[in-house]
Amino acid sequence: MYFSDYLKPAARIAALTGIQQFFIWTHDSIGVGEDGPTHQPIEHLSQFRALPNFYVWRPADGAENIEAWKTALEMRKSPSAFVCSRQNLSVLPKAIKGEASRGGYLLASDEEATITLMASGSEVELALKVKETLNAEGVKANVVSVPCYDLFIEQDKAYMSSIIKEGTKTVAIEAARGLEWYRLADTVIAMDSFGASAPAGQLFEKFGFTHEAIVKKIK
Repeated sequence: MYFSDYLKPAARIAALTGIQQFFIWTHDSIGVGEDGPTHQPIEHLSQFRALPNFYVWRPADGAENIEAWKTALEMRKSPSAFVCSRQNLSVLPKAIKGEASRGGYLLASDEEATITLMASGSEVELALKVKETLNAEGVKANVVSVPCYDLFIEQDKAYMSSIIKEGTKTVAIEAARGLEWYRLADTVIAMDSFGASAPAGQLFEKFGFTHEAIVKKIK
């Protein structure tokens, strides 16, 4: 996604003039690895989400990607970006409530949950692992997948309240700058620096994107 810098003027004009245009970008996070921080998209998701009339889709599996395309094809006066991972991703479980076409939905839930975990793209799988770890320690948690942040924040209050349970501590997880998540979350686990040059697994461990590190931060 780093090379989206070269397309920013075209994306802005498409959004400004209401053109249905599709941008397809891959290598969506610090998981790019050995190419180093110069090629790792730290701020890019945030800057495109800040663009009015522009919808950034970061699907977590093939099913979300299909829903993203179906929804984007119906947006006749808005451009969309599809930001995909270079890592292999697991197929997500069936949604508990809501639809990817609404930008975010409840993917996994516990009765009397005290924590809501929110994530997009490759971090959704990580959020599910965090939930498993919390459950093993007796902490109940929900997981919300947000393939399109821009579309999710446009939903009505009733829908948002049904997805993000009132009274839960909300934690957003994203391997990028992630400043926009503070609109929805109490705590944001994201990047506060540029990346580094190393294999993806080592980078995720270094910058705290493991289920062990996230559980520790939540506590």
